[in-house]
Amino acid sequence: MKYLLFYVLLFISSCSIAKEPLRIGVITDTHYLSEQLMEEGQALNDYIASSGKNIKDVPQVLDQVLNEYLNSDIEVLLICGDITKDGEKLSHLDFLKKLKPLQDKGIKVYVIPGNHDINMPNASEYKGDKKLPVANISPDDFASIYKDCGYSNALKRDDNSLSYVASLDDQTWLLAIDAARYKEYTTGSITAGKISPDTERWILEILREAKQKNKQVIGMMHWGFAEHIMYQSSFFKDYLVDDYQRLANLFA
Repeated sequence: MKYLLFYVLLFISSCSIAKEPLRIGVITDTHYLSEQLMEEGQALNDYIASSGKNIKDVPQVLDQVLNEYLNSDIEVLLICGDITKDGEKLSHLDFLKKLKPLQDKGIKVYVIPGNHDINMPNASEYKGDKKLPVANISPDDFASIYKDCGYSNALKRDDNSLSYVASLDDQTWLLAIDAARYKEYTTGSITAGKISPDTERWILEILREAKQKNKQVIGMMHWGFAEHIMYQSSFFKDYLVDDYQRLANLFA
C-alpha cells in the first residue's frame, strides 16, 4: 500500500509542476547607423546638433545591451522595428552581424520593420563635411537579410506585408505584424502605421486558428494598440497604429 501511495504522490507531483516560463528579451528603436557609414567631421556633427540624436554613441550602447542579453537566460529576443537610422543596407547587414553571438548561443531572434527600415529615400552616410546617399533596401531585401530572424522558419507569412507567425514553443505563437507604409514613401518615411484590410483579415485567420489549436499568441508590432500615456492619441497619434481602438478590441 505504501508503494502505491508513493507512486500516486509522485504522479500528482509531476502533474502539478508548472512548465518553465518562456524568457523573452525585447529591444526596439535602435536607429543604428553602421560604424562604416560614420566618419568624424562637420556633416556628422551638424546632424547631431540639428536632430539632438547622438548617433555616434548608438553602436556602443547597442553592443552593451546585446552583450547583457547574451549573458542572460533569455531564450527569445524580439526586435520591434526602426532597427536602422534610415534603412541603410549596410546598417542592416552590420546589425545582423551583431546578433550572431546570440543566435550561436541558441537564442531565437525575431524582427519586424518599423517606419525607418525599408524603402527609405534618404539613406545616407557621413564622411567629413559631406552627407552622401547610400543604398537602401526593399521589402524582399528585408525578408532575405533577416531570413534567420523569423522569415525562413515562419509557420505562415502574409502575402500583403512582412507579417508572419512563428512558434516560440509548443504552446506559444509569435504574431509579428508589419504596419509600416514603406510602399507609399516618396521623399521620406511616413511615421504613422496602418494595417491594410488584407493583412487585418490574415491576422484574424491566424487568431482563429490559434484559438482552435489552444495556442497562446504574443503580438509584436512597431506601433501601439493602446495609449502608453494620457492623451497620446491627441498629441502623439502617429505612434499608435491607425484605427487602434477598433483593432485592439477586434484582435482581443
